[in-house]
Amino acid sequence: MGSIRAMVGVRLEDHNHLKYTLAVTRVGRAVYIKVFSWGYKHGNTHIKDALYTVTNYSTTQFKKDFNTTQRKKLTENCPLSKLDITLIFRLFQFPVLCGLRPGDDPVWNSSDSLEYCIYAIKERRNELAHDDIEMTPQDLVVKLEGLETLLRKTIEKASIAFNVESSTVSSFLQSITTQLEAIRDAPVPVATKEEYELEMRASIKSQVMEEGGKESVEMCSRTCQLRVASWLMSGRAVDPTQVYANPTIKRDHNQIQQRQLSVSESQVEVCDILRTGQCDGKRPQVILLSALSGMGKSSTIKYILSIVQNDRNDSIKGTEDCDLILYLACRDCVFSSVEQLVASLLPRTATRFQPDQLKFALLSLDLLIVLDDLNELPDTSLCLLVEFLKTVSQGTRLLATVSREKASSIERMFTPQHITLLLDIEGIPEEQTFTFLQRTLQHYIVPQNTITRGNNDLQGLLGLVTSLRPHLRDHLRSPEILSLLALSWTHTLDPIITSSTVTEIFMLVEDLLIHKVLLNLPGFKLLGISSHHTVSSKIERFLLALSGVAMECIKRGKYSVEVKDIEYLTQTCVDLDLPQDYMISAFLNYTYEDNNNGMGVAAPASPRQSVSFPRTSTLHFYASWFVLQHLKDDDVSPSNTIKNIMGLKQQELSSTLTETQILSFQYVMKYLVGMLALKLPSQLQIRTKEIIAFLKELGVSRASHWLEYIEEAKVEPTLTHLLINEEIGTVWEVENSAISLTFLDILRRIKIPDHLTISTGLSWVPSNFPHLKEVLEVCKTSKGMKLSLHLYQHYWLEKEQVSDDLLNILTRGEEEGVCQLESFAGRLSGSCIIHLPTTHLTTLALQVDMAMMTSLNTVLPRLQHLYKLCLNLDFSPETVEPDRVPHLCINNAITSLSVDIWKVSAVSVGWACDVAQALSKVYDHLALRRSELTAHACSRWWVSGLQVRGVTAASLVIGSIRQATDKQQKRLLRDAKVIGCGGIPDTKDWKPTEEALLLALNETEAIEGHSGPFESKDVIADEPLPSTSAGSDARPIPLTRTHDEHAPLPNFGGRSR
Repeated sequence: MGSIRAMVGVRLEDHNHLKYTLAVTRVGRAVYIKVFSWGYKHGNTHIKDALYTVTNYSTTQFKKDFNTTQRKKLTENCPLSKLDITLIFRLFQFPVLCGLRPGDDPVWNSSDSLEYCIYAIKERRNELAHDDIEMTPQDLVVKLEGLETLLRKTIEKASIAFNVESSTVSSFLQSITTQLEAIRDAPVPVATKEEYELEMRASIKSQVMEEGGKESVEMCSRTCQLRVASWLMSGRAVDPTQVYANPTIKRDHNQIQQRQLSVSESQVEVCDILRTGQCDGKRPQVILLSALSGMGKSSTIKYILSIVQNDRNDSIKGTEDCDLILYLACRDCVFSSVEQLVASLLPRTATRFQPDQLKFALLSLDLLIVLDDLNELPDTSLCLLVEFLKTVSQGTRLLATVSREKASSIERMFTPQHITLLLDIEGIPEEQTFTFLQRTLQHYIVPQNTITRGNNDLQGLLGLVTSLRPHLRDHLRSPEILSLLALSWTHTLDPIITSSTVTEIFMLVEDLLIHKVLLNLPGFKLLGISSHHTVSSKIERFLLALSGVAMECIKRGKYSVEVKDIEYLTQTCVDLDLPQDYMISAFLNYTYEDNNNGMGVAAPASPRQSVSFPRTSTLHFYASWFVLQHLKDDDVSPSNTIKNIMGLKQQELSSTLTETQILSFQYVMKYLVGMLALKLPSQLQIRTKEIIAFLKELGVSRASHWLEYIEEAKVEPTLTHLLINEEIGTVWEVENSAISLTFLDILRRIKIPDHLTISTGLSWVPSNFPHLKEVLEVCKTSKGMKLSLHLYQHYWLEKEQVSDDLLNILTRGEEEGVCQLESFAGRLSGSCIIHLPTTHLTTLALQVDMAMMTSLNTVLPRLQHLYKLCLNLDFSPETVEPDRVPHLCINNAITSLSVDIWKVSAVSVGWACDVAQALSKVYDHLALRRSELTAHACSRWWVSGLQVRGVTAASLVIGSIRQATDKQQKRLLRDAKVIGCGGIPDTKDWKPTEEALLLALNETEAIEGHSGPFESKDVIADEPLPSTSAGSDARPIPLTRTHDEHAPLPNFGGRSR
C-alpha cells in the first residue's frame, strides 16, 4: 500500500511492469475470449440462460456463484468483449457452457490439460495485484516470452479440444505474437497511463472494500448489542439475534389510506425491509423506520446488521448488491464536511488512506448506510448527509431510524432528490410475545444474580402480560417494556408476577421513560451525583406541570394539547433550566414543521403544530398522577373532594360531560385507585365512599368494571367490602379482562355469587385466560350457584380448537352440590356434546360441523329444560350435502331455534334453503352471514326458497356484501311476511325513517354492539342502519357491513322461559 501512496504519476521503473500488465490483461483476455467462443455449446443462447439449463440451478445458486458485478453483466447479456479474465475463468468451470471439467476436478492442476493452461493465465493475472513486482528490461523479455508460450499452448490445446480449423488457429497465433511484440517495443502513451491509473484506483477500491468490511464487522460486533434497564442489569448486553422477535411493521399511515391497502399489503416483514418498494413499485434509496420510543427501532436495525454481517445467508433480502455496509449511531455525532462524515463511518480505515482516495472509493461503491437515531443529528450535519447522498452511486441506499414526531419532516428533506419509503414499527404482535419473553429470560438473566424460580415462571409471566394486554395494548407491544417486566420480576424478592396491577405496570413504564430521559439529557452524564438529584427533582416538577395539562385535556374532551398549554410547559422548562424542545418531545408526540428555511429544520412549537400525548392511556395516567400529587399534601382535607381537585362542578356529571369524557374519567379513577393503594393507602381508605359515589356518577355499574377497581386497589378491604356487598350484589356478569387472579381470589376467600355469567369476547381466545380454569374449578364446587359460560370466540370464529377442557371441569364427577350450568356457548367435540349436563341447561349455543350433528341429536332429547338453541353452522356446499343433514330432535313448541349460515351466494342459495329445511321447518331466528346476495336475490331465491320448502322464521337476518336501495329494503321487509316474519304497515306512503328501520333492524344493533337480545319477531336485519333521509329510493345502502358482523348470543343469563 505504501508504494501506491508514494507514487506521483507513472515512474520510469514502472514501465516494464506496466507493459507486462497490459500484455496479461489485454492479450490474455483475448485468448480467453477466443477459447470460450470456440467451446461455447449453446449458439446464440445467452450465457445466463445456458446456466439455468443445469438441473436444479436456481437464483440462490446464481448469487453464490457470482458476485454483484458479475451477476449484473450476465443478467444484462454483455458481450464477451466486456467480460474480464476473472469472470470468463469462472464460466470455464461450468461444464454446461464449454464442456470443460468442473472447477473442483483435479485436471485443473494437471500441466498437460487445457484446463491447466486456462488456470495458469488466471494466475498470471492474480500476480499483478501485488505491489512488490519490479521488472528490469531483461525480466520483461523473459516474462513476455513465458506468457507467449503459455498463450500459444492454450490456443493449440483449445483448437484440438474444439476442432478448430488450422488456418483460423495460425492466424490467431500470429496475432498473439504481433500484439506482445508491439507492447514490448512501444513507448508508454498517455492512454495507457490512464489505463494504469484505472487499475490503481480499482486496487484502492478493492482494498477499501476489504479494510472497510473488516472494520464494519468489528464495529457491529461492538455496538450492535441490546441493553435493557441498565440500572437492573449493570450494563449487560446480548446479541440481537438471541432475543429479537419480529415486530409488526407497516407502511406509512398516509400510504395505507391513500392506496386503500389491505392488512397484508400494508405490512412488511423484517427480512423484506431492504427490498420493499413504494406502492408504485419504485425502489427507494432512503428507508426510514419510525416508531414510538421503545417499540424496537434500534433493535430492528441492530438485528439486521447482526444477521447480515455474520451470516449473509439471504435471511435479510436486498443486501446481495451491497459492496459495503456502514453503521453509525447518530446520537452525540457531529460532522461539518464530507471527509468528517466518511471518517465517522469508517474511523480506522480513514487513517490508512488519503481522504480523497477514501472518498473517491466510497463514492464508487454501492453502499448500505445504516444510521440509528437519525433525528439526533444536528441540522447542519443532517443537511450535509442529504447533500452527500446526491453524490454517491445509484446503488447506494440509506436505512435509518427516526422518532415518530420527526419522521415526516425528515422524510420531506430527502423526498425532492431521493425516492423515500417511510415505515412504522408498531411493536411485538401478541403471537410473538411468548417467544420474546422466553428469549429475554434465557439470554439476559445471569443465574447467580437472580432468584431461583420454577419451570412454570414463563407461563406465569405470559399470563400476567396476557391479562394486562387489554389495558396496556401499545405498552405491551414494546420490547423494551416487556423486557423490563421480565427483568423486574426476576430481580425482585417480591415478584410482581402475583400482584401486578395495570397502574403498577404504568408506574414501572414511566420509571423507564424518566430514566431514559435523564440519560439522554444533554450533558447529564458529565454531572456529579448531587447534580443528578437536582436534575431529577426538576424533571419531577416538570411532570407535575405536564399532569395538570393532561387533566385539562380530559376536561376539554380532547387528546391534543392546546397552544396555551405548550406555552405553559415551555415556560416551565425555562424556569427549571431544562431544554424545552427535548423535554416536550420526550413526553408528548411533538410534530415538528419546516421553519421556512427550505431545509426541514425543526422549529419551536407553533399554533400550526399538532401536539398530543403518545397514547390515551398515558393521558389518563398523568391526569391521575395530577390528583395524587394534590392528595399528598399534608393539609389536604377530606372536604376537598376529588371532583374539586379535578376542577369538576358538583352538578350531575351526565348533564355536563360527553360520553368520551365520562369514559376518560373512569380510566383516570382506575389509575388513581391503583396509585392510592400503592402510595397513599390511608387516603384510599378514607375516601372509599367518595370514590364509589363518584364512579356511580360516571356510570360504573357492571360487576366486571367494579372488579377492575378492586383489582387496582389490590383488594383493599374497605373498598372491596363496600363494592361486593352493596354494589355488585348477588348476580355477577364477569367478562374478558375481569376474569383475573383477583376475581379468582374473591371467589375463593370472600364471596360466591348466586348467579355468575362468565363471557369471553370475540377477540379473546379462551386459552389466553390464565385463571379461567381455576375459576371454573371454584364454581364447580359452589353449591347452588347458577352458572353461564359463554366462549364467543369459540362460538363465532374458531375452526380448530374446542371448549372441551373447560366444560369438562364442570361436568367431571357430577358430584352432589355442584353448580348449576344453565347456559353455554362455544365449540365442542362430538364426544363432549354427548356429556353435556342436562339437568339445568336452558340455553345452548354451539358452532357445529357435520361430524358433530349426530352427537348433538343424541343429547337434545335429554335437555328437557332447553328453551333456546343457537347453532353457528360450519357448513359449505363443498363439504355438506343437504340430504345428509339430520333433522334436529327438538320440540319447537318449547325450544326456540336460531341458526347462522355463512357465505351464501346466488349459486349456493338453493343449497342453503335445503340445509335450513333439513334442520327444521320452524325457526325463531334464521341468519345469513357475509352472503353475496343482492336484495332481489334475497327476495326471489332465499325468502321464496324457504317458503316453497315450508320453512317459517319469526325473524331473519340478512348480511350481505351487496348494496340495496331504500326501495329494495322496503320490498324485502314486506316479502318476508310470507314465511312468518312480521311486516311493516302496507301503506302507499310508507318511507323508511330511521325510527321505523331501527325497530325493524334491532338485530343489527345487537350485532354491531355485541349485546342485546335476539327477541324480535318481525325483523329483517339490513346493516348498517340507513340514513334518516327519506328522499331518494335509489340511494345505495349496504345490506350489511363487509367486516366482521358476529353477535353475542341472546338471553344467556339462564332465566326461565
